[in-house]
Amino acid sequence: MSLPVPDSSNHLFNLALEMVTASARNIFLTGKAGTGKTTFLRYIRDKVSKQMAIVAPTGVAAINAGGVTIHSFFQLPLSPFVPEGPGLSGEREEFINSYTLISRLKIQKEKQKILQQLELLVIDEISMVRCDTLDAMDAVLRHIRQRQSEPFGGVQVLFIGDMFQLPPVVRDETWEVLRNFYASPYFFDSRVVRDQPPVYIEFDKIYRQSETRFINLLNQVRNNELDAEGLHILESRYLPDFKRTKADGYITLTTHNEKAREINSQELSLVKSGVEIYAASIEGEFPENSFPAEEHLHLKIGAQVMFIKNDPERAKRYFNGKIGVITELEEEKVVVECLDGSEPIEVNREKWENIRYTLNPSTRKMEQDLLGSFTQYPLRLAWAITIHKSQGLTFERAVIDAGRSFASGQVYVALSRCTSLEGLVLQSRISQGVFFTDRRIVDFSRRKSSSAELQQELILARQQFHQKNLLGLFDFSSAENDVLYLHTYIDQHSGSFSSSAAGFAQQLLDLIRSLQEVSRKFINWMKNEFRKEGALHTNPDLVERVGKAVGYFKPRMEEIQLLIRSSTVSTDSRLHAKEFNDSVRDIFSSIALKEKLMAISGDLPELEKMQEMKNSFIMPPFAVNAYGGPVSSMNTSKHPVLYQQLRKLRDQICSKRDLPLYIVAGTKSIEEMADFLPQTKEDLLRINGFGEAKVKAYGDEFIRVILEYCAVRNIDSGMDKPDVTPKKQVTAKKKTSTRVESLRFFRDGLKVEEIAVRRGLTVGTIESHLASCVSNGELNVEELLSREKLLLIEPVLETMGEKTLAVIKQELGESVGFGDIRITMAWQEFKRSQSKSDQ
Repeated sequence: MSLPVPDSSNHLFNLALEMVTASARNIFLTGKAGTGKTTFLRYIRDKVSKQMAIVAPTGVAAINAGGVTIHSFFQLPLSPFVPEGPGLSGEREEFINSYTLISRLKIQKEKQKILQQLELLVIDEISMVRCDTLDAMDAVLRHIRQRQSEPFGGVQVLFIGDMFQLPPVVRDETWEVLRNFYASPYFFDSRVVRDQPPVYIEFDKIYRQSETRFINLLNQVRNNELDAEGLHILESRYLPDFKRTKADGYITLTTHNEKAREINSQELSLVKSGVEIYAASIEGEFPENSFPAEEHLHLKIGAQVMFIKNDPERAKRYFNGKIGVITELEEEKVVVECLDGSEPIEVNREKWENIRYTLNPSTRKMEQDLLGSFTQYPLRLAWAITIHKSQGLTFERAVIDAGRSFASGQVYVALSRCTSLEGLVLQSRISQGVFFTDRRIVDFSRRKSSSAELQQELILARQQFHQKNLLGLFDFSSAENDVLYLHTYIDQHSGSFSSSAAGFAQQLLDLIRSLQEVSRKFINWMKNEFRKEGALHTNPDLVERVGKAVGYFKPRMEEIQLLIRSSTVSTDSRLHAKEFNDSVRDIFSSIALKEKLMAISGDLPELEKMQEMKNSFIMPPFAVNAYGGPVSSMNTSKHPVLYQQLRKLRDQICSKRDLPLYIVAGTKSIEEMADFLPQTKEDLLRINGFGEAKVKAYGDEFIRVILEYCAVRNIDSGMDKPDVTPKKQVTAKKKTSTRVESLRFFRDGLKVEEIAVRRGLTVGTIESHLASCVSNGELNVEELLSREKLLLIEPVLETMGEKTLAVIKQELGESVGFGDIRITMAWQEFKRSQSKSDQ
């Protein structure tokens, strides 16, 4: 894919761009300060068409990168992550493992769709990302995307940053635990990166500095290889008698926030003019810890300031870090004059945006949704700044006080902010002892690839990416999972759906599964063909079989779309209707996209063509609405007038008591009452969805309407006719066991805690009753436990064998209760009994 680049002569920039756009390889992009990493990030953010999300470890870094924080995007807890074994409770914090992480995930369905569609994840400022955080991200992606064997669940990851700059923050007591699992806190020692190392690309064209002596010095400091000449150069810039002059353009870089604030406050107080305070305009959601500028900016005429954003206009009058002096201040006017002789700049307020990622249902493309904005003059007082906050800035004149540098890489960050030696002043002598670049970082940096190696890597990666796209084209597993979810959902809430719902879901599932069965065999065949040497389009068997596969799959996909379009499913619950509508729309759009791609796949198209088709996809016109409303007609009812009367009564009851419609009587319940005409409370107990609690609460009202309807028309109840008896049967009256009593209350809609209170028993006892119902097949396990919790508990039960409940509970952590474990064990017992009966 040919894209115009900012510097066409930068060969590594072009290679990195192709590796991002035309492959699925994970990439570590690094380079010395001023080599264009930020430019590359902005370029791919604006130009690359993959489904992309940008994340960063801090709020400010995320805002500046145009993305979101890692923890908000992945909904990660603040607890450290251990990649294996049980979770731990340290002295000051809890350590979570993959089981507890997944069980606590509260990722809404919309966010799950985004993670499933994600193709490229960009992690900026990777030097500050801890190894365990990266493994936690990997665990979430594998789980949500249901690709447990693929790093990051099959998402391509671009790591951007300079490992010689600011390191990850990890407390000593935290590292005491993590060191048992990791060789270092750096991202490259995470399990997921060690198992599959990324392509290492290092930009080497320096744009910030041009002075050879200074560049060599920076390289020595970076690699902790300072020689006598380098030390001499640094010593020559130690100027203890250097005196600042008014508005001289120098900024002090220091190691501590307090020192920077003190210098700025003191210098501002010495400026004799009056102070003007400019308040930021904050709209919507914008967290305080992500403010990119001062909320209340204190300025005076004569104050030294720096720009904290690049000029958005083509004139490029200023850049991030350019220093100047305030010459005019009015209520809505700020003028800055810089020391380079350029024209005074009338500064405009700039807007920073806080975004979240959303998925457009029509195009299936990720988009940015604006949550809030922060508008302020892009200025800050510039007599001093911390080294930490200076990362990414460029200064022509700087006074560096790094004698007490406290973090690996801080001296290098400070020195590399400067454009020349002449503008560099060392306020304190830098001794050899402050250069403590971590040897592990130096060893990692030796993995970088040469230009020739990258070129060969790209050729291979392009072919693998083409193969991945072809395999994905014929893979219907994601659609199968979506249909299975819909099928299960309708089954769990059958009482609220029309009678056609179950048949629709089953027919859709059968069609998808038959497609996937053929697809699985074809994919295995293609994988074998991919092992042959040569380009894909030179394999005649592959080209021919792909064409035939397209001919086979297209009419079957059209059949699926036709079935969805002709759906007559309805429900009287807005909640269930939304779930149905969203699920069906996702399935339809997934199939429609595959059909569009297959239209060009007969002759094995190039990667670019497939990407273009994906980007231009718009879902065909398609309307679905399963919500029937409170008074919609049901033509299939044997007694449509009675059906409407019963619905109207149900709606009145719900309105008076402020209850959802399906709590009183779902669609299926009303259908059966209108068809079978129950005329006593005993009859009503045989109607789906009615237990003793519901009959007691609402039965008389429903029976009165039915009796009146039957009396006017002189018709009898249909409850005892063998060919029309409702499926729900009533057994002969006998003393109900305590287990059945608990099940009955549960069927009536009571929660476990409510049943325990009603029956005067403990919650544990009720959970045991329901677990027993699961083991004998009376109760579906998913009525009690979420699918995610089952996926969490079952592997632990399998690996821990005959361990006691207490030991298993300790392994799973606080998010899983003893009742959850008992119910899962009962489910496994039921599956074993079914397996034996099938043999």
